[in-house]
Amino acid sequence: MTWKRNQKLKYNYGLVYDKPIPKPRKSTSWTSPSYKSIKVFIKKHYSIFQDNKCAYCRMPINFGGYGDPIEHIVPKSHKTFWMFHPKNLCLSCYGCNTKKRDKNTLLNDHVTYSNAYKNYPTNSADFKIVHPTFDNYSKHIKINGIFCTPKDGSIKGANTIEICQLNRLDLIHKRVLYNRISRKKINEIYMEKLRDTSTPKYEMDAITNYAKKLAENYNYKKKVLASKNK
Repeated sequence: MTWKRNQKLKYNYGLVYDKPIPKPRKSTSWTSPSYKSIKVFIKKHYSIFQDNKCAYCRMPINFGGYGDPIEHIVPKSHKTFWMFHPKNLCLSCYGCNTKKRDKNTLLNDHVTYSNAYKNYPTNSADFKIVHPTFDNYSKHIKINGIFCTPKDGSIKGANTIEICQLNRLDLIHKRVLYNRISRKKINEIYMEKLRDTSTPKYEMDAITNYAKKLAENYNYKKKVLASKNK
Protein backbone atom coordinates (compact mmCIF):
# COMPACT_ATOMS: atom_id res chain seq x y z
CA MET A 1 0.00 0.00 0.00
CA THR A 2 2.80 2.39 0.90
CA TRP A 3 4.54 1.72 -2.41
CA LYS A 4 1.35 2.51 -4.37
CA ARG A 5 0.83 5.76 -2.44
CA ASN A 6 4.44 6.67 -3.04
CA GLN A 7 4.19 6.04 -6.77
CA LYS A 8 0.94 7.98 -7.03
CA LEU A 9 2.48 11.03 -5.41
CA LYS A 10 5.63 10.80 -7.48
CA TYR A 11 3.91 10.54 -10.85
CA ASN A 12 0.97 12.85 -10.16
CA TYR A 13 3.03 15.71 -8.77
CA GLY A 14 6.33 15.35 -10.60
CA LEU A 15 8.26 14.37 -7.49
CA VAL A 16 10.79 12.25 -9.33
CA TYR A 17 14.48 12.49 -8.59
CA ASP A 18 15.71 13.19 -12.10
CA LYS A 19 13.38 16.13 -12.71
CA PRO A 20 12.87 19.46 -10.96
CA ILE A 21 9.73 19.93 -8.90
CA PRO A 22 7.24 22.16 -10.74
CA LYS A 23 7.21 25.64 -9.27
CA PRO A 24 5.86 29.11 -10.09
CA ARG A 25 8.25 31.24 -12.11
CA LYS A 26 7.28 34.65 -10.77
CA SER A 27 8.99 34.38 -7.39
CA THR A 28 12.28 33.05 -6.05
CA SER A 29 11.28 33.48 -2.40
CA TRP A 30 10.56 30.21 -0.58
CA THR A 31 7.92 31.94 1.57
CA SER A 32 5.93 33.13 -1.45
CA PRO A 33 2.20 32.21 -1.28
CA SER A 34 2.64 30.90 -4.83
CA TYR A 35 4.38 27.83 -3.39
CA LYS A 36 1.66 26.89 -0.92
CA SER A 37 0.05 24.12 -2.97
CA ILE A 38 3.28 22.48 -4.15
CA LYS A 39 4.58 22.43 -0.56
CA VAL A 40 1.59 20.31 0.45
CA PHE A 41 2.51 17.73 -2.19
CA ILE A 42 6.20 17.85 -1.26
CA LYS A 43 5.37 17.15 2.38
CA LYS A 44 3.12 14.22 1.54
CA HIS A 45 5.79 12.67 -0.67
CA TYR A 46 8.65 12.93 1.81
CA SER A 47 6.44 11.88 4.69
CA ILE A 48 6.04 8.53 2.90
CA PHE A 49 9.65 8.41 1.72
CA GLN A 50 10.90 8.93 5.30
CA ASP A 51 8.29 6.72 6.98
CA ASN A 52 6.89 9.71 8.89
CA LYS A 53 10.19 10.34 10.69
CA CYS A 54 12.49 13.36 10.88
CA ALA A 55 15.43 12.90 8.51
CA TYR A 56 17.91 13.81 11.25
CA CYS A 57 16.70 12.73 14.69
CA ARG A 58 14.38 9.96 13.38
CA MET A 59 11.62 10.93 15.79
CA PRO A 60 8.03 10.69 14.45
CA ILE A 61 6.49 13.55 12.50
CA ASN A 62 2.86 13.89 11.43
CA PHE A 63 1.89 12.45 8.06
CA GLY A 64 2.35 15.06 5.40
CA GLY A 65 4.71 16.94 7.66
CA TYR A 66 1.78 18.84 9.17
CA GLY A 67 3.30 21.49 11.42
CA ASP A 68 6.83 20.46 10.43
CA PRO A 69 9.08 22.30 7.95
CA ILE A 70 10.42 21.19 4.60
CA GLU A 71 14.16 20.91 5.04
CA HIS A 72 16.78 21.98 2.50
CA ILE A 73 19.78 19.69 2.99
CA VAL A 74 22.06 22.21 1.29
CA PRO A 75 20.65 25.48 2.70
CA LYS A 76 18.70 27.49 0.14
CA SER A 77 20.60 30.57 1.32
CA HIS A 78 23.80 28.87 0.07
CA LYS A 79 22.52 27.39 -3.20
CA THR A 80 19.28 29.08 -4.26
CA PHE A 81 19.16 27.15 -7.54
CA TRP A 82 18.69 23.87 -5.60
CA MET A 83 15.75 25.24 -3.63
CA PHE A 84 13.31 22.87 -5.40
CA HIS A 85 15.68 20.06 -6.31
CA PRO A 86 14.05 16.79 -5.10
CA LYS A 87 17.33 15.36 -3.81
CA ASN A 88 17.91 18.49 -1.75
CA LEU A 89 14.57 18.24 0.04
CA CYS A 90 13.41 16.22 3.04
CA LEU A 91 11.24 16.69 6.13
CA SER A 92 12.61 17.49 9.56
CA CYS A 93 11.13 18.36 12.92
CA TYR A 94 11.18 22.02 13.95
CA GLY A 95 13.97 21.41 16.46
CA CYS A 96 16.40 19.89 13.96
CA ASN A 97 15.46 22.43 11.30
CA THR A 98 16.13 25.29 13.73
CA LYS A 99 19.44 23.92 14.97
CA LYS A 100 20.73 23.13 11.49
CA ARG A 101 19.49 26.38 9.93
CA ASP A 102 21.95 27.59 7.27
CA LYS A 103 25.01 25.62 8.42
CA ASN A 104 27.22 24.37 5.63
CA THR A 105 26.58 20.73 4.73
CA LEU A 106 28.78 20.38 1.65
CA LEU A 107 32.17 18.85 2.31
CA ASN A 108 33.82 20.97 -0.39
CA ASP A 109 31.74 24.12 -0.34
CA HIS A 110 34.47 26.05 -2.15
CA VAL A 111 33.59 24.04 -5.28
CA THR A 112 31.22 26.06 -7.46
CA TYR A 113 28.54 23.75 -8.83
CA SER A 114 26.56 24.67 -11.91
CA ASN A 115 22.99 25.79 -11.36
CA ALA A 116 21.77 22.94 -13.58
CA TYR A 117 19.65 20.39 -11.73
CA LYS A 118 21.65 17.55 -13.19
CA ASN A 119 24.79 18.81 -11.44
CA TYR A 120 23.46 18.45 -7.92
CA PRO A 121 26.08 16.38 -6.00
CA THR A 122 25.08 12.73 -6.15
CA ASN A 123 27.91 11.20 -4.16
CA SER A 124 27.56 10.57 -0.44
CA ALA A 125 31.14 11.78 -0.02
CA ASP A 126 30.10 15.29 -1.15
CA PHE A 127 28.19 15.88 2.08
CA LYS A 128 29.31 16.49 5.66
CA ILE A 129 26.12 15.09 7.15
CA VAL A 130 24.02 11.99 6.66
CA HIS A 131 22.04 12.52 3.46
CA PRO A 132 18.58 10.85 3.52
CA THR A 133 18.86 9.85 -0.14
CA PHE A 134 22.49 8.78 -0.43
CA ASP A 135 23.23 7.39 3.04
CA ASN A 136 22.00 4.59 5.26
CA TYR A 137 21.25 6.36 8.55
CA SER A 138 21.90 3.30 10.72
CA LYS A 139 25.42 2.96 9.32
CA HIS A 140 26.38 6.37 10.65
CA ILE A 141 24.27 7.05 13.75
CA LYS A 142 23.26 4.79 16.61
CA ILE A 143 20.35 5.70 18.87
CA ASN A 144 20.50 3.85 22.18
CA GLY A 145 17.06 4.95 23.32
CA ILE A 146 18.15 8.34 24.64
CA PHE A 147 21.43 9.48 23.08
CA CYS A 148 22.68 9.56 19.51
CA THR A 149 26.26 8.40 18.99
CA PRO A 150 28.39 8.03 15.84
CA LYS A 151 28.29 4.44 14.57
CA ASP A 152 31.74 2.86 14.35
CA GLY A 153 33.39 6.27 14.57
CA SER A 154 31.51 7.67 11.57
CA ILE A 155 32.64 11.24 10.86
CA LYS A 156 29.37 11.90 9.04
CA GLY A 157 27.46 10.64 12.04
CA ALA A 158 29.44 12.90 14.37
CA ASN A 159 28.91 15.90 12.07
CA THR A 160 25.15 15.29 11.88
CA ILE A 161 24.89 14.96 15.66
CA GLU A 162 26.83 18.21 16.14
CA ILE A 163 25.18 20.27 13.39
CA CYS A 164 21.61 19.25 14.30
CA GLN A 165 22.39 18.96 18.04
CA LEU A 166 20.79 15.52 18.21
CA ASN A 167 21.49 15.22 21.94
CA ARG A 168 19.76 18.47 22.82
CA LEU A 169 17.66 18.47 25.99
CA ASP A 170 14.21 18.76 24.38
CA LEU A 171 15.00 15.83 22.07
CA ILE A 172 16.21 13.66 24.96
CA HIS A 173 12.90 14.31 26.72
CA LYS A 174 10.99 13.32 23.59
CA ARG A 175 12.91 10.06 23.37
CA VAL A 176 12.26 9.35 27.05
CA LEU A 177 8.51 9.78 26.52
CA TYR A 178 8.47 7.95 23.17
CA ASN A 179 10.33 4.95 24.55
CA ARG A 180 8.40 5.08 27.84
CA ILE A 181 11.53 5.21 29.94
CA SER A 182 10.83 5.76 33.64
CA ARG A 183 12.33 8.68 35.57
CA LYS A 184 14.20 6.19 37.75
CA LYS A 185 15.70 4.44 34.72
CA ILE A 186 16.72 7.67 33.03
CA ASN A 187 18.46 8.85 36.22
CA GLU A 188 20.32 5.54 36.44
CA ILE A 189 21.50 5.91 32.85
CA TYR A 190 22.60 9.48 33.47
CA MET A 191 24.56 8.52 36.59
CA GLU A 192 26.26 5.74 34.66
CA LYS A 193 27.17 8.18 31.90
CA LEU A 194 28.58 10.68 34.40
CA ARG A 195 30.81 8.02 35.95
CA ASP A 196 32.07 6.88 32.57
CA THR A 197 35.21 8.84 31.66
CA SER A 198 34.70 8.03 27.97
CA THR A 199 31.33 9.82 27.84
CA PRO A 200 31.51 12.50 25.10
CA LYS A 201 31.33 16.15 26.14
CA TYR A 202 28.04 16.75 24.30
CA GLU A 203 26.39 13.99 26.34
CA MET A 204 27.86 15.35 29.58
CA ASP A 205 26.51 18.79 28.69
CA ALA A 206 23.07 17.32 27.96
CA ILE A 207 23.02 15.52 31.32
CA THR A 208 24.12 18.67 33.13
CA ASN A 209 21.33 20.67 31.47
CA TYR A 210 18.84 17.98 32.38
CA ALA A 211 19.97 18.05 36.02
CA LYS A 212 19.68 21.85 36.09
CA LYS A 213 16.13 21.65 34.75
CA LEU A 214 15.20 19.09 37.39
CA ALA A 215 16.63 21.32 40.12
CA GLU A 216 14.78 24.37 38.79
CA ASN A 217 11.49 22.47 38.66
CA TYR A 218 12.04 21.08 42.16
CA ASN A 219 12.77 24.52 43.63
CA TYR A 220 9.77 26.01 41.82
CA LYS A 221 7.46 23.33 43.21
CA LYS A 222 8.83 23.95 46.71
CA LYS A 223 8.02 27.66 46.42
CA VAL A 224 4.50 26.97 45.17
CA LEU A 225 3.83 24.48 47.97
CA ALA A 226 5.28 26.88 50.55
CA SER A 227 3.00 29.68 49.36
CA LYS A 228 -0.03 27.42 49.62
CA ASN A 229 0.81 26.46 53.21
CA LYS A 230 1.04 30.07 54.36
